[in-house]
Amino acid sequence: KNMNLVVLNGRLTRDPELKFGQSGKAYSRFSIAVDRPFQSSADKNSQTADFINCVAFGKTAEFIGEYFRKGRKILLNGRLQMSQYESEGKK
Repeated sequence: KNMNLVVLNGRLTRDPELKFGQSGKAYSRFSIAVDRPFQSSADKNSQTADFINCVAFGKTAEFIGEYFRKGRKILLNGRLQMSQYESEGKK
């Protein structure tokens, strides 16, 4: 069997957006910054970050929407799903 499991530890880059779908199910959209150290020739302790868009559903979405704000540390586990969307005819 294949496995799709992701664990992320980072900080929220903005306040979560808590919304409810037509069925009444909660969902929350947010973005986190995950630090990634790397070695460069100029500075051996350089660091950058990966910015990852996330969506939570149900009770988890409600909890995140109520208790988390920009800058707060968060530990997530879930699955990775890539999606595309079009805006003004561009992907």
